[in-house]
This record gives sequence, C-alpha cells and structure tokens, in this order.
Amino acid sequence: MFYMMSSNQNDGGEEEKKTVTIRGIDKKLYEMATETARKTGKTVGEVVNESLRLFLAATGKITELADEAAARMAGLKESFESGLKESKGEVQVISNVDELTISRAELESLGKRVSFQNIKRLVLEDLTEDDVEKHIQSIINVDELVLPKGVNKLKVLAKCKLVRKITTLG
Repeated sequence: MFYMMSSNQNDGGEEEKKTVTIRGIDKKLYEMATETARKTGKTVGEVVNESLRLFLAATGKITELADEAAARMAGLKESFESGLKESKGEVQVISNVDELTISRAELESLGKRVSFQNIKRLVLEDLTEDDVEKHIQSIINVDELVLPKGVNKLKVLAKCKLVRKITTLG
C-alpha cells in the first residue's frame, strides 16, 4: 500500500494537503520514485503527481490519435462498401488498359455505371456533363484523361482520383 500527500488549492488560494492511499503499487516502481525524489530534491508525492500528470497527458493524446484512426477507418469502410458494390455488379470496372476511347453510345449500351481504373490514356468522346454524371462512377489512376470540349472539368474531377493530366479534344 502506498500513502501519498497530495496538494490542491482551495478557493482561497491556499494549498490543501490530502493523504491518498493507493493499493497495488509495484514495490520496484515505488522505490524508483523514491530514488528519483531523493536525486531531484522533490518529495515522493511531487514525483508521483508529476508522473500521473505525464501519464494522463499521454493517454489524452493517445485517445486523440485513436479518434483520428477511427475517423480514417470510417473512410476505409466507405471505400470498402463502394468496392463491394462494384464487385456485386452495380458498377462495371474497366481497368488495366494502355489506351481506351469510349463514346456516349457505348456507355449507354452497357446499362450500368462504369469505373475506369489503371489506364494510361482514356478518351471520352461526345459526352455531356449529364452523361458523365449518369454513367461514370469513378476514374482512378489514369495518366491522361481526354475530355470533349464544353464538359466542365471540375464536375469530372469530382469523380477522379490519381489522374495526372487532363486535356480537351478539339
């Protein structure tokens, strides 16, 4: 058992001393705290208080990091669910092609949304912004994306990840 005097300030600004009993203190740790107190000219209570302060600060940071990790995991969950939809056939994945030219008629005839992935050069001919919205799920890891004139690049970019270059037909 470990007895410690702790001090708190009361409303009048005076320090209050309180004896605290803590069960289960490791004898070796207590001896180390006593030795540290002796070497630094502090009381054991001061050393233990500082240790608790540091521990609580560290665990607060760990909790913050855990919360950040949980938020990232939620993003991964969303990506996983999107991939699951693709694997269930709701989205057709077209991937691993050097060069591909796609027309509006081809997109419409497929009958489902498309995800273009890992393509060196992707040319989207005669598409409108509505076609892009209606038929294209995503464009991922494309070296060069070629769009028809008049299509708003920002609307297309909202569906893009890792696209190196965008050019316009014409």
